[in-house]
Amino acid sequence: GLPTLPGDGNKLRQVFSNLIINAAQATEANPTGARQIYISTMLHLGADGTAVRVEICDNGSGIEKQSAEKLFEPFYTTRTKGTGLGLAIVRQIAQQHEGTIDLLPRDPKGTCARLLLPTVRRGELDRSEAAVV
Repeated sequence: GLPTLPGDGNKLRQVFSNLIINAAQATEANPTGARQIYISTMLHLGADGTAVRVEICDNGSGIEKQSAEKLFEPFYTTRTKGTGLGLAIVRQIAQQHEGTIDLLPRDPKGTCARLLLPTVRRGELDRSEAAVV
């Protein structure tokens, strides 16, 4: 029941793949039967217009507030493995689609990655408004 999103399907699949892999890695310290990842999608009606909101949440150890924004910087990582490029790429693709990505703490533990992708791009909105006028 969600609207179609304008965008590059391959790049958006990469975003979802990176976020799901991050969530799975975050839960590795949990016992096997206690690892949980939640994925939800919904229509988001905001001041900037309509968007699809996708949340990928886990019950891992979580992230510290001061690290949340740094995690989007290229080559910054909190893991011994990895390049530190995954979330930087996710943010870049989200911005290319005029969207946003945020990492939020999850109570009692874990993290939620919240991705907002507009259903109409600004350029498309300008053309449709021009046609109406």
